[in-house]
Amino acid sequence: MWRRYQQFGATRDRPRSGRPRVTSIRQDTYTRVVHLRERLRTASLAARSTPGLRRISPRTVRDRLREQGIRPRRPVLQQRHRVARFGWCRRHIHIQTQQDWARILFTDESRFHLDSSDGRSRVYRRVGERFHHSCVIERCLFGGGSVMVWVGISSRGRTALVVADGTLTGIR
Repeated sequence: MWRRYQQFGATRDRPRSGRPRVTSIRQDTYTRVVHLRERLRTASLAARSTPGLRRISPRTVRDRLREQGIRPRRPVLQQRHRVARFGWCRRHIHIQTQQDWARILFTDESRFHLDSSDGRSRVYRRVGERFHHSCVIERCLFGGGSVMVWVGISSRGRTALVVADGTLTGIR
């Protein structure tokens, strides 16, 4: 450090060679503000809509957001879903042996929408904003065409995948 100070008059690093930044400070600010206003906006959509002389890639958008401490995360479950999961855990806390788990069949049904997103969206947020109202997604359970499937798993294996026509109810 002392030698650097004597030679250059400062202790800061000298400029290094490397790829120059594609975006300006103004574009970085624009990207950050847009993603904080529209949390569900994808990086590819932001890359296409960012103003400037040069087009930027979705990777550049993700890198700039990461520099700002904004990362894509899965949206948080609603309060009622968290309460339901916690209730299930409390009711089944006594299950401890392998024989007890062998008697349990976990089942789930999933709807795959044919004309819209399948729900695997990401929310761009900063640390500490997990339960912020703009980072929680309300699910829409109706809409265009879809395919409903059902499957179950247990300690012994899985059931066959069942494609259900219409609405899947407890009786069906």
